[in-house]
Amino acid sequence: MKANKLILIITLLFVFACKEKAVPKPDNFIEKQKMIEIMYDMALLEAVKSQNPNNIPYPTPVELLKNKYNIDSLTFANNDKYYASDIKEYQKMNQSVLDRIQEEIQQKSTPTKK
Repeated sequence: MKANKLILIITLLFVFACKEKAVPKPDNFIEKQKMIEIMYDMALLEAVKSQNPNNIPYPTPVELLKNKYNIDSLTFANNDKYYASDIKEYQKMNQSVLDRIQEEIQQKSTPTKK
């Protein structure tokens, strides 16, 4: 169930961020690997918040961007739009995020040998 919600969130980000016109590189450009890290953290944050039965306070996406990555939400949005303008590359980035999450789930569910 968690993976389905995560896939839905990433797909929605992808659909809303895609544009047919060429998007210029943002002034405050975020390198690809850092952008993937941000996308990963955002996906985890959304997944955790959706599975939060005790209403434990988690940072908002804006707080996460500001505190961990020292960027504002507009910088993220502009970079997300830029990367999403290349659909094939953006799909690869999203797949990278999903692969990492699935790998971590698998590692945590595999018993360790003692």
